[in-house]
Amino acid sequence: MIQYLGQLDSDNNSSTLIFYLNFFLMNPKLFLYIIFAYICLFDSWGNAKNKYSIYVEQLDLVKPPIIYGINVLNENELQITFEKQKNNHVAYYNIYRNSIPDDAGWTLIGRGNYQATACFRDINAYPDRQSYEYKVSFVDSCGYEIFSPNIHKSIQLKVETLTNGYCFLRWNAYEGLKIESYHVLKGSSPNNMILIDSINGSTTNYIDNSFLNENEYYKVEAYGYLQDSTIADEYKTKRIKVQSNISFTQGDNSLSHKDENIKFYPNPLTEYSIVAIPYDSILLNPIQVCIFNTMGKLVYQKFFYSNAFLLERGNLKDGLYILQVSGSTHSIYRKKIIVGTLYNP
Repeated sequence: MIQYLGQLDSDNNSSTLIFYLNFFLMNPKLFLYIIFAYICLFDSWGNAKNKYSIYVEQLDLVKPPIIYGINVLNENELQITFEKQKNNHVAYYNIYRNSIPDDAGWTLIGRGNYQATACFRDINAYPDRQSYEYKVSFVDSCGYEIFSPNIHKSIQLKVETLTNGYCFLRWNAYEGLKIESYHVLKGSSPNNMILIDSINGSTTNYIDNSFLNENEYYKVEAYGYLQDSTIADEYKTKRIKVQSNISFTQGDNSLSHKDENIKFYPNPLTEYSIVAIPYDSILLNPIQVCIFNTMGKLVYQKFFYSNAFLLERGNLKDGLYILQVSGSTHSIYRKKIIVGTLYNP
């Protein structure tokens, strides 16, 4: 509400007195506050008693985060590694993921204490099933979010056994680094792999024509450099290695039966499937059923007493597995099975 207090004339003392009197009558509390503040801040001559200085602290500039790489660990988990700046004004970091080829959009999947670590494990991803895009952001003490300039995409490796006994390897190109070369590794177990070849960074497939052992494990490592023009020169010359998932394939031997001799339906396994093998001497003893993941880790084991039985999914995650049925006669049946409806090998 606006109230008329009178006309203030700088040359007329009486009008000035009337103005202040009206102001006091209308707003007695406010008038007393003004008088009190005037007495505290000014002397009788109207000069300020004290001088005050205002200082503004300039915060250290928080730079965009630099992602070093996306690696698939032996536990079939993805790990995002990024640069840790020397800046106390970074409050925390955010990790975002985008599924490829689903293109479901960016999802905040994790948040961490910036002072504690410079890497993040995505335990809810399936790197043997598909590749993923990631980006990282830093959030400063004022709540401002700064995103990484580049998006990085993981490598998904797939291995197929050809009719001539060779193995065909294919993978998607790693994104986020300027890839110089890919190294192909092979071994009898995930922890015992050796380099078998090195190929140009523009190539994303490879044929292994060497003799296959009973079980073969493959992995691809990519070597490259950061390619963002905005980063410091010291990072552009740093050679970075990232690696794919470990893919598993099965070789032939005299004690193994081809997978067409073992029936598994339905495949993929969603709730339960029927497993059936030929009736032979193996049934004189309990049948041992084992399921291995693509890392070669045993994830399921049970004994049955029939050549046909019901296999329940239980706690098996979506993905590709190796089903192995064996008995005391050393007859072995192996078959690649799929668990979950979302898997697309």
